[in-house]
Amino acid sequence: YGDGGCRATNITVSITRIESEIQWMGLPSPVSGSLTAGESLDASVLCSAIELEVGIYEGTIIISSNDPDNPVVEIPVTFDVTELADVTVTPDTIWFLTIDDMIEGKLININNGTGSGIPINEITETGTDIPWYFDPALPNLPYNLEAGQELELNVFIPLPVDLVTVNILYENLNIETEVGSHTVVVAWDSDLLVYNVTSNPDTIWVIEESQVGEHTFSVTNNSVVPVTLEEVDASFWYVYFPVTLPYEMLPQETVEMEIAIIGIVPDQYIVYDSIMITTTAGLNKIMLVVDMDLISEIDELPENQTNIFPNPFTDQLNIDLPVSESSTIVELLDINGSVVSELFNGIPSQLQSVRWNVSDQYGNKVKNGIYFIRISNKDKTEIIKVIKMD
Repeated sequence: YGDGGCRATNITVSITRIESEIQWMGLPSPVSGSLTAGESLDASVLCSAIELEVGIYEGTIIISSNDPDNPVVEIPVTFDVTELADVTVTPDTIWFLTIDDMIEGKLININNGTGSGIPINEITETGTDIPWYFDPALPNLPYNLEAGQELELNVFIPLPVDLVTVNILYENLNIETEVGSHTVVVAWDSDLLVYNVTSNPDTIWVIEESQVGEHTFSVTNNSVVPVTLEEVDASFWYVYFPVTLPYEMLPQETVEMEIAIIGIVPDQYIVYDSIMITTTAGLNKIMLVVDMDLISEIDELPENQTNIFPNPFTDQLNIDLPVSESSTIVELLDINGSVVSELFNGIPSQLQSVRWNVSDQYGNKVKNGIYFIRISNKDKTEIIKVIKMD
C-alpha cells in the first residue's frame, strides 16, 4: 500500500460489503482490523449452491481501506456449480393406522446422494403434543451425513396415550440440512391411542315375576390393545365368572357373566344397587333395580337341576348331585350370601348323595331361617333356596 510516497506503517483495512449477482456468497461474520507493516488479515468467504442450478456464477468482493492510493479493491469471484446437492428424505408422510404400525414403528430415510459430506443441523417437531420417540435415539446434531450415506430414523408412538378428541392427528418432523430443509408428516388414527371398554346392559330390572332368575351381562374390550378385567363387585348378589380374575381381555373380546339373587334385604321394598366392573381402562357400572318382595316369594333361583330333600328340613338335608366330569363345590349360604359351610368338594363321577347334619363349619347347629345351597362347577352354577325349621 502507498501513503503518498512514504512506506505506510499502520493501515486499517475494513471489508464493508460483498456484491454478487445473486445471494449465493457472503461472509460468516464481519471482518475488519488494523495491519502493521508485513502483516496480513484472513477473511473467509462462504459460497452456497442452495437453489442454484449447475453452471458458472460470478461475483465481486469489495474491500475498503484507508489506503489513499487504493481505497477500494475489487476481487472477482467465480463459483462453478458442477453437482447439484442431492439430499432426499423419504417418505414424505408416515401413517400409523394399525396396532402393528405403532408397535413396529415407521422408518424415515435420509439419503446423501452427493459426492461430499452434508451436515444435518437440526431435527424438530411441530404440531400436537402426543408423545412419540425415535428408537434408536437420534444421533448428536449437527451430524455429518457422509457421501452416499443413508440415515434411518425409526419412529414409534407409545401405547396407549391420553384420550384425544379428533379422529386423525398430524404432526410435522422438520429436518434441516446444510443444503435445505425437508418436512415429513407424521399421521395416526387417534382411535388407536385410547382404551374403550363397554358393559351391557346399562340396567338389570327385576321388578316382575318373569324377570326373576339369572341375568346375563357382558364386558367388551373395544380397544386395539389388551385390557385386564380386574374385579367385578356385585355387593350381596352372586356373580358366576366364566374366567378367573384378573383376566386379560384381548382386543374386541367379550366376557359374559351371570348374576343371580341369593338373599333378601330386610325392610326394603325396592333395592337399587350396582355391579361395579373394574378394568385397567377404568370403571364401568351396571345398575340393578330389584323388587325384593318378588325375590322372597320364589323357591328356587335359578331352576333346580339337583334333588334336595326334605325342604323345609329340620335335622338333616339330603342333596343328590347329578353325574358330572367337572370338579363341583357345594356350599351352604346364609340369607346375606355368606358361606356357612362347605358341604362337598370333588368330582361326582357317579350319582353323589350329600347329607348335611345342619351344622356350620365349626360344628354348631344352624338357626331356623332361609338358606341357599350353591352348587358350582366350570359349566354352571345352581342356587337353591332351602328353609330350616323345627
